[in-house]
Amino acid sequence: MNLFIHIFSFLISKTRKNLAPTSLFLVLFQYSAAMESPQNSDIILDVDEIDKIAINHAILSYHAYEQHSNTPSWDPNNPKLGASKKWTPLIEEIKTDWIFYEIEGATGFDFYLSPSLIGLVGYNPILNMMTIAYRGSQKFSDWANNLDSNRCAPEGVNNIFDLHEGYVKVFEHSKDSLLRIIGKALTENIDNSKNELTVVCTGHSLGGAAATIAAYYLSDQHYFSNIHLRVFATPPIGLPIFNEWMQGHLASAKAFTRETDIFPSWSPSCLGLTLIGKQIFLPSYGDSAASHQISHDNRKYRRGIYEALGLEYSKLYKRFYVYPFGFIKEW
Repeated sequence: MNLFIHIFSFLISKTRKNLAPTSLFLVLFQYSAAMESPQNSDIILDVDEIDKIAINHAILSYHAYEQHSNTPSWDPNNPKLGASKKWTPLIEEIKTDWIFYEIEGATGFDFYLSPSLIGLVGYNPILNMMTIAYRGSQKFSDWANNLDSNRCAPEGVNNIFDLHEGYVKVFEHSKDSLLRIIGKALTENIDNSKNELTVVCTGHSLGGAAATIAAYYLSDQHYFSNIHLRVFATPPIGLPIFNEWMQGHLASAKAFTRETDIFPSWSPSCLGLTLIGKQIFLPSYGDSAASHQISHDNRKYRRGIYEALGLEYSKLYKRFYVYPFGFIKEW
């Protein structure tokens, strides 16, 4: 999907004087996204503290992957802040009260799987909260999962639903690690005298899809009873009947999208499927659907959450997008 958008974005840049037919294709997507998004500000403001924690940990899982890839001996609870400027503001904001564990996984084709850090489990003893955060697409092998259009159910579930096979496989290849880490976190940290443990499954893009399946599996297998799902820019993964089951069995479920981020609303491998959770639209901030890298960026989702909560939003780090035709974007 990302490659698809890049190709069309490039074609648009070369046909500025004649926008048809390639740019019309993306213009229609942008129009469709705008028409589908609600204009009621009360819906946009339907955010809470769990949403803030969720987006921060979803972004943190990206940065954890990057630093883990560059520093194999890294410690998720004591990252080398100088090694990656992306870590610094976010980890300093939340590191005091959280303990993190790595989730190992693999993406790719059945005949060639590429192992990597796929996410983080976090625990906060003050909040008695556990987060399960999956990262989004970061490497070539991830796109084998994004583009897998087959359907299947996770192994071992009691309530069987046919879901997007590529994302089911992301979860399946991380399940053993996830369950082992959950057991470790429970053994080392959980105080049973406190109130019921709150579990938040979260992720951005591919990570949100994997987090959705994790929430489904953990609920189906009765690991926890107070599970919240928060996903950002996540593509559809199941049929409406699965969405109904999820909303009936989870404590809450929200799917955040942005008006001009077309990935959650149109992905070739997800045709016929639906978003999971209550859909909430965040502002577009003037981003174009044609600028997919920008409109899909997880930091724009973080900005929307923070502003809806009335919190001061600080940029995580500067980033430039340099396109072949010389266009540069910074925020």
